[in-house]
Amino acid sequence: MSLLRRSASWRDVTLTTDRLLLRAPRAGDEDGAAASVGHWEVVRMLAQVPWPYGRAEAVRYVEQAQAEMDGRRALHFFLVDEAGIAGGFGLAFSPVSLFAPAPVLGYWLSPDRWGRGYATEAGRAVLDHAFRTMKLKAVRSGVFFDNPASLRVQEKLGFEVVGRSEVFCLARAKTLSHIDTLMTRDRYFERRAEEGR
Repeated sequence: MSLLRRSASWRDVTLTTDRLLLRAPRAGDEDGAAASVGHWEVVRMLAQVPWPYGRAEAVRYVEQAQAEMDGRRALHFFLVDEAGIAGGFGLAFSPVSLFAPAPVLGYWLSPDRWGRGYATEAGRAVLDHAFRTMKLKAVRSGVFFDNPASLRVQEKLGFEVVGRSEVFCLARAKTLSHIDTLMTRDRYFERRAEEGR
């Protein structure tokens, strides 16, 4: 399901699934990224993404993503299908974490790709890389209280709800209730064994 090309540079990490290529953002992606993420129904569910979201924001994101990958502070992937950029996934590392080292998994999909199972498919590939290749002990994630579709994706992936917090949403300009989730390395491999993978 997942094929990894190993490299010293995080910018060179690529993952493949049956339908998707997951690769780092790069110059030339700005228009596709803006068209994919620049929807209110997407941005309102993300904590750190501004609204409105256009090409200028996509340019800043690509530059920031490359700097974070170069500094090994985050892994960023664009999901690419036959029509172009379909969404994004990332693992953001924090210098201080309750579950250290436990990066935060974040993701989004363009509305025209909803309902195809892309988030689950890509999420499995990213988690496989996190636990098999990077040897992480845990991965954190979560959703705003009014995002049941994303919570279902995390449940399919095997994340468990571990609490609630308050998280500021930049696009909505307010603090919202957030459901916090966690996947441990042990749970990941238990689930994979149950699935026969």
